[in-house]
Amino acid sequence: MDLGFETIGNACIIAHDRQPVLATDPWLTGTAYFGSWRLSHEVPQEQQRHVEQCKFVWLSHGHPDHLSLPSLERLRDKTILLPDHYGGRIARDLTQLGFAVRTMKCGEWLQLSDRLRIASVANYNQDASLLID
Repeated sequence: MDLGFETIGNACIIAHDRQPVLATDPWLTGTAYFGSWRLSHEVPQEQQRHVEQCKFVWLSHGHPDHLSLPSLERLRDKTILLPDHYGGRIARDLTQLGFAVRTMKCGEWLQLSDRLRIASVANYNQDASLLID
């Protein structure tokens, strides 16, 4: 794909600029909420490869269907981008686990490739929205 995006499940977007660049909230494997939630469908191998080819992963918040540690284990070579949530717990915990983490200032654009930039907007409830341009 030259420029565009594809989606997986409830929250994962894979943004492309000549190649996969960014994956949001990747839940590729495992369960959430102590096994009470499962992926409704198996994630196709092509989309799993695209997530694995991304340089960046953005996580909106700490719920396990958005911040899936079993999925992140497969993505250790990525830069994890996080909203600037109050207290910085997710950034601190992921850093302690050995992930490369970058906290994004609220509303500031971050250029990820020639034609792809993002801005993260955190809210009071420790969640966030992502603008993709």
